[in-house]
Parts: sequence; structure tokens; C-alpha cells
Amino acid sequence: MNKDIKDIKLDDLKESPAFIAGCFIFVMVLIVALISFLIYTILGTKAELVETRTSYQTHLQEIATLEELRAQSQKAEEQLSAYKEVLPDSLGDIYLHAEGTEQLCKNFGLKLTTFQNPVDEESDTKETVFNLTVEGSYENILLFMQYVSTLRQIHRIDSIKLTADETTSLYVANMKICILSQDGSTGLVGSAG
Repeated sequence: MNKDIKDIKLDDLKESPAFIAGCFIFVMVLIVALISFLIYTILGTKAELVETRTSYQTHLQEIATLEELRAQSQKAEEQLSAYKEVLPDSLGDIYLHAEGTEQLCKNFGLKLTTFQNPVDEESDTKETVFNLTVEGSYENILLFMQYVSTLRQIHRIDSIKLTADETTSLYVANMKICILSQDGSTGLVGSAG
């Protein structure tokens, strides 16, 4: 048997149909494996590209949202700094309490009948509400209201109720004045002199 293997020549093997078929099948298997590998790689790359594109579009939307939020935040910060410039940190050294407000009303020829202390509410900007009731002539009440409207404090007059006393020809004015500050207020700021 050993002689038989030695007797086989390489040229005979090359011309053998089994050898040619085996080589052909081997080459075909290699080609199919290579094509399969390429297709798998291309499909994987295509899936990664689709995923990357989707991720990219999501990130672009997030960037646009962040830029919009940044612009809104910057606008809010600008508004806050503008408000902080306008709103005083405190109301200064002169606070008119009931006694000072009474003197102020006397300066305008008015009688202060009630003065209710404020109730503070928690917020960044505190609104302090005072309820005043004064009695006097219509002209004096009008002058007092004009004076209050020119105070440097930021305030608003929430309500005014004016009633006439028919027996004395005087008027009674119930006022609700709201003062704005960053730390709250304890009275109207003005000169009581």
C-alpha cells in the first residue's frame, strides 16, 4: 500500500476529477464565506449608520432646546437684574409707622382713623399691604394720594373707597397700599416733617 501512494504522481492528482471537484468546492465555500462576511459587515454598518443618524438628530433637537432654554434663562436673569436694580434691598432709614403716617396725614390736613400693620408673604419680591383710613376734605385726600403716588418706593394702590359724610362735608377714604421690596416693608417711606 505504501508503494501505491508513492506511485501516485502529482500530475495524476491534478487531473483527477475528485481533486478538481474538491478544490472547486473549497474555493466556492471560501467565496460564499467571504460574501457572507461582507454582507454581514455591510448590514451591521448600515444599522450603525441609521442608529448614529437617529442619535445625531436627537442630539440636534436637544441642542436646539438647550439653546432656547439658555436664551430664556438669560432673558429671565436680565429681567431679575433689572428688577433688583429697581427694587430696593431695604426701605432705607425712615419708616413711617402708625405715628409717622399720622403726622404725614396731618401735614395734608387729614385725620388718620385706622392704620393696619402689614402681613408679609414669602416670595422673592415681598408685597407688603397697608390698610389706611383717613378723614378730610376731598382736595386734601387728593393731595395726599398725589403725594403717595410720587414716593420713590415701588408701590401700587390696590383699592380706594371714598365715602362722603353728609353731616360734616368731609370724606372718608379707605385705602389699601401695596409696597414692593426685596425684604418686605414696615411702612411708607417719606418725610413726616
